[in-house]
Amino acid sequence: MAILEPDEIKFIISSGKDSFTITRKKNERAFRIILDGKRKNSLKIPTSRTLLV
Repeated sequence: MAILEPDEIKFIISSGKDSFTITRKKNERAFRIILDGKRKNSLKIPTSRTLLV
């Protein structure tokens, strides 16, 4: 499960995308939201975030 911060959500919306996909390769320590079709230029989301209740 990827947990997105409010500023990350605003960044995705401001980039003009209608939809997005969150990916993660095996043994990778971050989720990625690909912004322009390349993993190199993606928004990284750490997998170590915890959900605060």
